[in-house]
Amino acid sequence: MRYVIEVNGQSFVLSNIKVGEIGKISIPLGNDFEECEEMNVEILQTGYGQPIKINENYKLVKKCEPLDLSRIRRGSPLLGGTVGSIPSEERNYYVVYNVVRRNSFIPWGCAGKLIDFSNNTISPTQNILNQCQELITAARLVDEYENDGFDDWELPTLEEFTFSSNFLLGLTFWTSKQVDKDHAVFLFGTPTVPAEFIANKSGSVSSVVAMRKVYID
Repeated sequence: MRYVIEVNGQSFVLSNIKVGEIGKISIPLGNDFEECEEMNVEILQTGYGQPIKINENYKLVKKCEPLDLSRIRRGSPLLGGTVGSIPSEERNYYVVYNVVRRNSFIPWGCAGKLIDFSNNTISPTQNILNQCQELITAARLVDEYENDGFDDWELPTLEEFTFSSNFLLGLTFWTSKQVDKDHAVFLFGTPTVPAEFIANKSGSVSSVVAMRKVYID
């Protein structure tokens, strides 16, 4: 059986709903609301020809507030992380970060292999993952990381990671930058701009930090 429900002015078709069974659908709510990118709706068809019912344990529309971008500064919480960089004339996005693991001592990975970053249609992190099959690497931990429903995290890049924070003081963490087949760049958290160092890919740094971009349009 097919039904159409309307949420926030959008119509969604629910198909193959059988009597007595619960059907589920994910409904996008747009990009302008914090923690409200989508909601899961459960419906129950109680009998042939009877109206569908929204599961009583679910609020149809989540309560959330539009993002007030005028109040967002470096260090502000934003969509799964902490803001490190704000939009400028050159870029239309915020860069937010999170500490994935502390005191984990995870390698960059694939020492002895030169990663090809010429494919600029994907992120540097994805280039690493596509060419490095090792199971325990900083790139893989970041790729598998999820926080507040966001799973599009990457290793920090030197171009984007031009800030510091109290959360990073004393931490060492890998970037996606490769020096040669045996070495990569890691950062050390200081009170100002993180200090840049080079280490063997098979070596370990203390923590894993992830970043993601939040576009404003």
